[in-house]
Amino acid sequence: MKVGIFLTTQFEEGENLTQSIDSILQQVEVAKVAGLDSVWAGQHFATGPVKMFQMMPILCRIAAISGEMQIGTAISLLSMQSPVRVAEEISTLDWLTKGRVIFGAGIGYRDDEFVSTGHHKSTRAKRFTEAIELLRLWWKSEKVTFHGDFFNMSDIGPSLHPYQKNGPKIWIAGEVEASVKRAATIGDAWIPLPIPDNQELMNKLNYFKEQRKLVKKESPYEQPLMREVYISSNDEEAYKEVSPHLLKKYKTYASWGQEESSDSLVSIEENFKSFCSNRFLIGGPESITKAMLDYKLNFGITHLICRIQWPGLKHEQVERSIKLIGECAKLIN
Repeated sequence: MKVGIFLTTQFEEGENLTQSIDSILQQVEVAKVAGLDSVWAGQHFATGPVKMFQMMPILCRIAAISGEMQIGTAISLLSMQSPVRVAEEISTLDWLTKGRVIFGAGIGYRDDEFVSTGHHKSTRAKRFTEAIELLRLWWKSEKVTFHGDFFNMSDIGPSLHPYQKNGPKIWIAGEVEASVKRAATIGDAWIPLPIPDNQELMNKLNYFKEQRKLVKKESPYEQPLMREVYISSNDEEAYKEVSPHLLKKYKTYASWGQEESSDSLVSIEENFKSFCSNRFLIGGPESITKAMLDYKLNFGITHLICRIQWPGLKHEQVERSIKLIGECAKLIN
């Protein structure tokens, strides 16, 4: 099972952003030395008062220091962007990394993002599906003719094809059944996000496989999973160190209108450990190694994406956790 880290690019008001960039770059270096397999970043727009660096410049910056690690978008908000621009930016990143890119994409959910980027939330699913189709054509065709509800062009030539033939793999993220079905139908893999508990995760993995068969597509070459991951000296210390920061993060999600976080918020506040126990990987090395092995053997996960930092958590704690993640990953492979 491959194991990678998801970089936090969101920061609280008043934080030193110059130091934050330095910390991001240092985390990539630590992950590389720890022998991890991939590094990822996410995307949001109009997050104020929360500060956030944009995904593509960050990924291009870390490409030069990432060694042989894969570089992934988790996720690109394709439903509110030009697929042509995204396709050519990803192609450029793929050349910078000599073919180490994985393209993760999703439809988004925040009203402010759709309003500020000039798109209707009500059409996001149709626009996303059309954008994926156009993006795939853009990555492999010398000339593109496309006539859809949202994008129309005739005999247009892409500026650049990716380093990887026909483009990077497209992993589609989401939590509801419609997203899983979309991933099975038009994607190369489905990225389960951190919120579903293990029982729901298993149900959705089975649903993905069923939908994949219905459209007569082969099983994906990888089954990724994103989880909140924090490792300390033991289980008790890990929960103590991370709980206030992780709780704050999920309160932010709920305020942004992420339905799954909002529905679960009462559970988080009443009993954080109970909420985390079958969702997140928080604990000492022994517990986390066991949990990773369970995902590998019983869930069929082949690529674990570890979200390792939340607003307020100290950089030193994050670095220590990355090193321990690397040690756990070696034990299960």
